[in-house]
Amino acid sequence: MYYNVLRILGGIKMIHVGLDIGYAYLKVSGNGENWIQPAVVGDENVNAYETGEKINSVSIEGKTWFIGDSAIDQSTTHHYSLEDDKTNLVSTQILAIAGLAYICNPGDNHLNIATGLPYTYAREQKEKLKCILREIHGKNVTITVDGAQKNCTLYIDNLATFIQGQGIIADYLLDDTGVIQNAELTNLEYLIADIGELTVNYLSFRGTKLIANQSSTSQNGIGKVNRVIAERKKIDHFRANMRIRMGKLDATSELKEQAKRITEEINEKSEHDKYLLAGGGADAIGHWVLPENNNKEILQNSQMSQAFGYEKLAKLTWRNVKTG
Repeated sequence: MYYNVLRILGGIKMIHVGLDIGYAYLKVSGNGENWIQPAVVGDENVNAYETGEKINSVSIEGKTWFIGDSAIDQSTTHHYSLEDDKTNLVSTQILAIAGLAYICNPGDNHLNIATGLPYTYAREQKEKLKCILREIHGKNVTITVDGAQKNCTLYIDNLATFIQGQGIIADYLLDDTGVIQNAELTNLEYLIADIGELTVNYLSFRGTKLIANQSSTSQNGIGKVNRVIAERKKIDHFRANMRIRMGKLDATSELKEQAKRITEEINEKSEHDKYLLAGGGADAIGHWVLPENNNKEILQNSQMSQAFGYEKLAKLTWRNVKTG
């Protein structure tokens, strides 16, 4: 379990947060909590309250949005994050607010946030993403999840963006306080395959040091399979994904083909000591990727690993920062 260290400096509680807004899922970790939801925002549908279902929603400045599964099932208008540039979407800020509010306490919350972007897009989009997140500062939010409502105010004290994959290597090598667990592991070279919905981020590391000329982003995320099945069954890709995961739709042959493509991309890179498979796609197809490689490891909690690692990086980055 991942515990957040709350520091009281000048009477202010500092909450370290790992925020991972993926193309398909929102993941957040901090303050002893973690949460994962489909990265979908929907307009409020007042008729949904009559269904008796518990609606997940967030209210900001007088407007209510449905979040995740509630948006998929109950909203008539949806906002997805399945685009190369998530910073152009209304959903990005709303999902961030929902994730932060979920892990926060009622009342005022002062946050140190670590988040990230895909390798190929990080340089171009990081300042825009920071602006979007800084706009959250001082917002009063009401969040409702599984029938429980909470009011909180979000203050963004510190913010850093990393390259997706840095969170995963941090989760692998650092302990819950942000300290290296085993110094010998930092001598190894790692290739991370972060298999997401839209992209696969390949990040090469020597210990925690990023090796840029062996790192890249491809468009071979498992969402290609979801979209093929969705078109065939005439349903949206989120429902296709859900039904595949529940075993209601058979996509075995398509998933094996996608794993083969990813294996080919990995084999084009130089040899590494260890291959770490992470992201939501690792659970779905990791056992078919690099099938004959004994140095492959599918990470536990692979879909949350990035957010867990971002939280650890937040603790490491702002260990000695004083506020207030």
